[in-house]
Amino acid sequence: MRKTVPLLLLLASGCASGMRSYVETITPDDTKTIGEGIVAFVRSRESPASGAIALEGPANDGLLAPEIQSELEAAGYKVGNGDARHRLRYQVTALDDGLLVRLSLDDGDAARFYQRDFGKLSPSGPFTFREAAE
Repeated sequence: MRKTVPLLLLLASGCASGMRSYVETITPDDTKTIGEGIVAFVRSRESPASGAIALEGPANDGLLAPEIQSELEAAGYKVGNGDARHRLRYQVTALDDGLLVRLSLDDGDAARFYQRDFGKLSPSGPFTFREAAE
């Protein structure tokens, strides 16, 4: 699986700008790891002073969306809808030995694989980011 991860990330990041958010089965322990990773990525792209972020998660996500919002707010970001300058969408897909997390931040997109070893989830590398074509 490790050899296919870079190919998966390249393919996954290729068309995320029009994506809809969804989350496949994750555990409550997974939410902390994924939430921290998403917020670290957002911090690498935008400062809290750059404006509010609309977190566009799926309606049925009662685990990850609250964790992401909490982590964003703890990092100094305002999370809102009406006055939001930025839009953050996410997808979490279960794979054989981990999870693939895809993000869409404004018009750029990113992907990262999280490896599951003995039940513990950890990032297998950095987010691969692609700017939107102008």
